[in-house]
Amino acid sequence: MELSIEQIKHIAALSRLDIKPEEEEAFREKISSVLEYLGQLSECETDGVEPMAHVVPLVNAWRPDEIVGCDGETRKKLIDAFPDKEGDLLKVKAVFS
Repeated sequence: MELSIEQIKHIAALSRLDIKPEEEEAFREKISSVLEYLGQLSECETDGVEPMAHVVPLVNAWRPDEIVGCDGETRKKLIDAFPDKEGDLLKVKAVFS
């Protein structure tokens, strides 16, 4: 599938890529060759093949949460080294705002 320079410019704009005019032809050739290679997939016989989301069966590996403490001296060093704290509580930036 041969792409035009206009299509390359459109793809670059959608991808938020700043492609210089002297790079357009190189990108056109490379992307066109990738699309031609992917076009070979349309020649594969897929009748009777069940659709799948992943080729390897995935299973969640759950493990119980465990609190692992440390000795008092290590804990004190960690708290003392933390830049923003209030007593024994460590202040961090908000994750949700």
